[in-house]
Amino acid sequence: MKLDLSRYFPVGIERRKYIARLIYSAAIALIYSMGFLVRLAGAHGELYTELADGTRVLIKGAAAPDFAELLRESVLGGSMLGFLALAALDLLLAAYFYYYHYQGSRSIYLMRRLPQRGELHRRCLAFPIFSVLALLLLMALTTAAYFLIYMSVMPAECVRPGQLGRLFGF
Repeated sequence: MKLDLSRYFPVGIERRKYIARLIYSAAIALIYSMGFLVRLAGAHGELYTELADGTRVLIKGAAAPDFAELLRESVLGGSMLGFLALAALDLLLAAYFYYYHYQGSRSIYLMRRLPQRGELHRRCLAFPIFSVLALLLLMALTTAAYFLIYMSVMPAECVRPGQLGRLFGF
């Protein structure tokens, strides 16, 4: 069974191009978010000192930076900024899809004559809404994965309790 996506895009729009752009841009946002792993490695290294014989020892009383702090600190505003920026651009994509109906052959006249009243809105909003939801889901899954990595890498005695609460602002 093949899924017919033509009902969820404006007539005449190349669906594959927009789907490919979503996949590529999500991959770029995911790669950008991996800056968290670099910051995590740096923060982990600062918890240790090297003795004269070359062994690494945990510094007594050292405290690891909070997960939320590592996730939010970045040159350009945080590890998850790419996902949020793409979600905002997808809202502009919905506006472009509406604008597209008023160009060229004026397909807006056909859309207004169709018996289904919500046809225009479905064609203009379905993919951008799906894209925003997919990006937010990917961002949530990435954050959860990074949290698990953080908790497994950092020494337990250096991690302050309540890390999830700090992430959500509690």
